[in-house]
Amino acid sequence: PSTAYHARDYLCYDGLLCNGPYEAGYLKTFAQPYIIGNMKYSNFHKKKENHDKPVLLYLPTYGRFSSLKEVAGEIDSLKEKYYIIIKFHHGVLAEHEKVYGADEKCDEWYDHKTELTTLLERADVVLSDNSGSIFEAIYADVPVAIFSQEINESLEEFYTTQYDLVQKGIIPYTDNIEHISYILEKALSDEYRKRQKKIRSEYFYIPEDQVMDFLDVINKFMKDEINIRYKQLHDIFCRDYM
Repeated sequence: PSTAYHARDYLCYDGLLCNGPYEAGYLKTFAQPYIIGNMKYSNFHKKKENHDKPVLLYLPTYGRFSSLKEVAGEIDSLKEKYYIIIKFHHGVLAEHEKVYGADEKCDEWYDHKTELTTLLERADVVLSDNSGSIFEAIYADVPVAIFSQEINESLEEFYTTQYDLVQKGIIPYTDNIEHISYILEKALSDEYRKRQKKIRSEYFYIPEDQVMDFLDVINKFMKDEINIRYKQLHDIFCRDYM
């Protein structure tokens, strides 16, 4: 929130496409939200892997909030229980020495050219830190756990959603590298699966047809069938603010 939700970045828009009522509920502060399905998942189907171990998909972010350096040292230990796939953030691969040998230790690794949905189709559990892929995993109905030494990044009293979900006991979390196996087991438990499924149904809109709602919004804008009075007032407010 401290870097993403500033008025100057959103007030210029007349409409915001959102993937669920939770997101739309606070982004309506800036512009008119339209709730649509996530079109990346229009052909999403879970696949069963031919491994004798659960598939762990590790999705680290980039920069100071990344957990890659710490987790890289635990991969050999985690491989005793999991088949490990890593999708690296493109910012990490720009400086290869910051991969910390994780590419050589894991079973498979991918860069930004591989769509995340194809990996979530294979995953039994996701481990991440401060990556937005946390919510991709919940949308895809894949259990998720968080290891991070710092997740409480806020815009004044508006905290990150992952911080909020950790505090509510929805996502198992640790800042202790030795407890990663423990939080992964918790994520795979029936208790946490139920909690994350409940959040999935509350936070996201998942229609049978992921495309039609998007086309409906585009058609409204093309035909000027949006709320013109709202747009007029929004334009005045935007000019005053800027």
